[in-house]
Amino acid sequence: MKTRTTALLLALVLAAACTGCKEKSGQAKENVDPPEVKKEEKEKTLVVVAPLQRGAINSYIDVSSDIESLNVVDIYPHLGGLRIEQVAMDEGDLVNPGDLLVRLDKEEIVLEYEQANAEFEEAEKQALKATLAVKEAAERIKVAEIQKKKLYNDFKITESIAEDSLVSKEKLAADRLTWEQADSALALRALEREKAAMDAELAVSAKEKARIALKNSKLKLERTKVRSPVKGYISFRGATAGMTVTTSTRLCTIVDRETLVTYLYVPQEDLSRINAGMPVFFSCDAMPDNKYQGTVDLVSPVVDPTNGTIKIRVRLPSDPDGVLRPGMFISARILISAKKDKFLASRKATFYMDDRLCFFAVRDNKAMRIYFEQGASNSEVVEITNPRIESGDEAVLEMDVPIIIVGQDNLKDGDPIEIVEDNRYGSAPEEEEEKGPDDAPGEEEEDTEAPDGAPGEEETEVSKEVK
Repeated sequence: MKTRTTALLLALVLAAACTGCKEKSGQAKENVDPPEVKKEEKEKTLVVVAPLQRGAINSYIDVSSDIESLNVVDIYPHLGGLRIEQVAMDEGDLVNPGDLLVRLDKEEIVLEYEQANAEFEEAEKQALKATLAVKEAAERIKVAEIQKKKLYNDFKITESIAEDSLVSKEKLAADRLTWEQADSALALRALEREKAAMDAELAVSAKEKARIALKNSKLKLERTKVRSPVKGYISFRGATAGMTVTTSTRLCTIVDRETLVTYLYVPQEDLSRINAGMPVFFSCDAMPDNKYQGTVDLVSPVVDPTNGTIKIRVRLPSDPDGVLRPGMFISARILISAKKDKFLASRKATFYMDDRLCFFAVRDNKAMRIYFEQGASNSEVVEITNPRIESGDEAVLEMDVPIIIVGQDNLKDGDPIEIVEDNRYGSAPEEEEEKGPDDAPGEEEEDTEAPDGAPGEEETEVSKEVK
C-alpha cells in the first residue's frame, strides 16, 4: 500500500513538471519573434534619389557692380564770360575727335586778334629796322678801319721824313692828331654797332612777344569753337544756347563705350587667389540671357581699411552691338579655381548628424549613411572628400550610385527603403508595383548648367557671394 502511494506521488510531480515546462516554452514562443519576422513587418521608407556625380567643379566669387567707361571726359570751355551762340550736340549723339560741340560768341576775341596781329606786324618792322641798323653800323666800322689805316700810314711817312728834317714838327703833330682822331672814330663806330645790336635784340624780343600774343589771340579765337577731343557718346549735356559760360561750366560729358570696365571689391582673404588675366563671367540685369566674359585687368596693391576689401578692375569685352553701356548693373563671377574628376553630391542629400556632414546612399534597397568632409560647394552640389561609413572605414564611392535627396529625415543606417520617381512620390504602393524593370529609379542625372565660357556640361560651380 505504501509503495503504491509513493509511486502515485512521483507520477504527479513529473506530470506537473512537464506541464510547467510546456507553459514556459509556449510563453517564450509567444514573446520572442524571429528576426526575419521583425524585418518583414518593418515599413519601408519611400525616398527620392539622385545620382552621385563625378566631374569638374569650378570655384567662383560672386560680386555685383556697375559698368563704367575707362575714358570719361567732361568738357569745359577754356574761355569765360562769353555767350553760347550754338549747341551742335545732344545727349546720345556719337561724336568723333574734332567734331563741333559748342560755338561761343567771338566778337571780342576777333577784335583782340586783330589788335594783336597789328602789333605783331609793327614789331616785325621794328625788328627788321634794328637788324638793318646793325648791318649799317658794321659797314661804318669797316670804313673807319680803312680810314684809320690810311691815316696811320700817312703819319708813319711824315714821321720818317721828319727825321731828315724835311717836314716841320707841326706837320708831324697834325698827322699824328689826324691818325688818333681816326682811331677814336673807329672806337665810336664799334660802340654804335654794339648799341645797334642791343636795339636789334630788343626789337626781336618785342617781335617774339607780339608773335606769342598773336598766337594766343588766334588760339582764343579757335577756342570759341569747342570741339570733341575723343570719340564717344554724349552722356550729359549742360550747354544751352544763349547762356553765358565760365571756365567751370560743364558743357557736356563724353563717354567712350569701347573701353568699358567694372570695378569689383572682394574680401582681402581672396587676394592670393586673384591675379591679372583671370576670367570673369557676368550678365546684366537688363538682359539676363546675354552672357559675357571679361578679364581681370588690375589688382589693387592696397586693402581698403574701412571694409577690408581689395579693388580689382575688370576689362569688359568689345561690344560692337552697343548692348553694354556705362551704368548698367551686372552680376559677375570671378573664376578662382577649377577642380576635375571629383565626386559631387546634391546639396539636398546632405545633412548634419552629430556635427558631422553625411548623406544616405542606397545599397541593396537599404539606406547606408556615409560621413564626409566638404570640399568645394555651392547652392546645388557639394564635393565629397574623405567618405566614411558608420563603422569608420573608408567608403568606396561609385559614379551614379543613388543617393537620397528626399525622405532621409527619419532614416537610420540600414533601414529598408523604396525608391519612387520624383513626379510620382506619394503614389499608392500598388501603382509602384506595376513599374517594370526598365523603370528603375535613380537612372537620370540632375542637369547642372555650366556658365557661358566655363568648362563642359558636367562641371558645376562653387560660388562665394560678396555683398
